[in-house]
Amino acid sequence: MNITLCARRLLFVGLVSLASAQSEAPWQSLFNGQNLDGWSLVDPPLDAKVEDGAIVIHLTPHTVRHTFLRTETSYRDFIFEIEFKRDQAMDSGVMFRCESAPASAFSGVFGYMVKIDPQAQRRWTGGLFVDYGNGYNWLHSLADDLRAQSAEKPPGEWNQLRIETIGEITKIWLNNVPTVHARDDRYLEGFIALKIHFLNNGDPAKKALSIAYRHARIIAANPERFARPIDLPLRDTRHDQEVTYFR
Repeated sequence: MNITLCARRLLFVGLVSLASAQSEAPWQSLFNGQNLDGWSLVDPPLDAKVEDGAIVIHLTPHTVRHTFLRTETSYRDFIFEIEFKRDQAMDSGVMFRCESAPASAFSGVFGYMVKIDPQAQRRWTGGLFVDYGNGYNWLHSLADDLRAQSAEKPPGEWNQLRIETIGEITKIWLNNVPTVHARDDRYLEGFIALKIHFLNNGDPAKKALSIAYRHARIIAANPERFARPIDLPLRDTRHDQEVTYFR
């Protein structure tokens, strides 16, 4: 048999097998599309409501700490998918393996966060950092990855985010474009949270900004069986302790 033809058939079989495995994966829905059952609010108030099967969130004026909508269940190893669409300047993110922060902290939640970047000129949506409320540590930015910088769709269109975190390894895709492949051991278990940036003034333009989330689902049972290969080199960030403070 022609070697090229054989390789194509093997590739086809592999893709079919992957698609079959994904369709049979034991997904568990984390959002029922009707209300916020299964989620809790950290540091209210938060302007959030369910509309047309999605969680729609606006910035809340006169808030001094970030607000979070978090799962009531904690997870260790998992594959998580969620869709979002937003106004470009909306500052948000999807946090995971989170823990409650001390009451004296600038933020009620510490953990890893997949950034949804408000800076259109930078376009780092899909990058990974550790969020401390009054500071952050970029573990895997998209500074040198033009492919990843172009992964997010235009404002107002739905994007799919996929997070695989198993052991110390985290892999992230935005609209099926790989953005992160990192090894880190700071947080190994915790809840998932949607972060909304504080807004300490009453700016009506910023208050009008919104982000919507839908189709949140998770595989928490044997997620390694359904993990995807990724074509990014592994970045070891276990010893990267630099923190940038902004207040």
